[in-house]
Amino acid sequence: MTVDVELLATMSASEVREFFRTSDVLEITTLVRDASDEQLARLIEIDHFRAEGVAAILDRFPEFADTGRLGDIEGVVRFDLAHRKKKHAECHTARFAAGSVSLEPDAEPEVTISADLLDFVRLVTGQSNAALLYLGGRLGIDGHAMLALAVGSVFTVPGSGVAAVDPTSLDPVDVATAVATTSGKHMRSVMEGDFRPIVLEEVFRRFPEFIDTGKASGLELTVGFRIGGRLDGEVDRYVVHVRDGACTVETDPPEGQRRDATITIDGADFLRLALGQLHPVRGTLRHIDLQEVNLKEAIQADVTIELEGIDDAPGIKAGGVLDQVTREITVEALPTDIPDSITVDVSTMEINDTLQLSAIEAPSGVTFVVEEDEEVTIAVLAPPRVEEAAPEVEEETELIGESEGEGGDGGDGGGDSGGDSEG
Repeated sequence: MTVDVELLATMSASEVREFFRTSDVLEITTLVRDASDEQLARLIEIDHFRAEGVAAILDRFPEFADTGRLGDIEGVVRFDLAHRKKKHAECHTARFAAGSVSLEPDAEPEVTISADLLDFVRLVTGQSNAALLYLGGRLGIDGHAMLALAVGSVFTVPGSGVAAVDPTSLDPVDVATAVATTSGKHMRSVMEGDFRPIVLEEVFRRFPEFIDTGKASGLELTVGFRIGGRLDGEVDRYVVHVRDGACTVETDPPEGQRRDATITIDGADFLRLALGQLHPVRGTLRHIDLQEVNLKEAIQADVTIELEGIDDAPGIKAGGVLDQVTREITVEALPTDIPDSITVDVSTMEINDTLQLSAIEAPSGVTFVVEEDEEVTIAVLAPPRVEEAAPEVEEETELIGESEGEGGDGGDGGGDSGGDSEG
């Protein structure tokens, strides 16, 4: 008997269980793919369909998956699958190991994946990209992000055995569409996590595709990108070269390289800047015209201050604590002279020393931009932090009764005297 969406909606709980447990995976995925979102949403509203369907999919997980990719996954994943009209989610915890999946309700998850049930069903049947759902804020990941995305990448095209999508291969147009309405808070979370290098790699790998070769013809331009927002405080560096209409991208470029400009930007802001310029249909950069930079006109830019020689400082060796007060300074220079960073040697600092910007020599051709007579403190080497010892409390060794007896010697004496006289 051929089962369609309308027939499935009329089935009892036992019939739905039988369908999901015994039907060929190709039949299930084809049915889901052929159904509209509205049809699936109506099915998901049926309690027994939702419960039986999710449990069966997780039990038969390997049948929906690419065996090679599934075999590489090790870990425990919790699925919180909500339905927009229901207050409670379908919650299941699964262990992935050696190509198998087992439901273990009491296992401690390494990551929790939260999603709308409709998105989850589309994901399992190879119709959605876990990475795009994540970037668009429709897939919640709490914990090991790369484990979650690995799980999201295992599903196959029905009947082919071939993985449906690769979440690490991102089309910039799709990404631009996904993040168009995403909150800044979510984007910062994404760009602080494990998925950050994949996003940056894909954006810069495809950067040359979005250069207007006509406008860039005859142009020679080198632009550096310093992308912050990492949890460790470091930055990712890229350099984009445009030469006669061709564009190349350098990752982790060497220091001191000639550049016409350097852009320092937070990771989430960079993603919005780059992808916000992509037309969701044409996939072309808009509102951006590459223009020749006037190399003879000074510009201002914010540059990070990096300290070196910290471990060699006598104050550090004596147990002092170095506090970097200023981490960024505005400089003015020709575009070709703007440094990636200002390196400051603190190897001679003693305890109680204060390093001011006025004591630092700017690189050749560079001027520090500060208010007149403004004192800018770069770093302070403070004395060792000594924790105040808790006051010692004398151990009370006497019994309370004994203490009371000692404290009332006079009264006891009077009592004894009175007793003697009475006797």
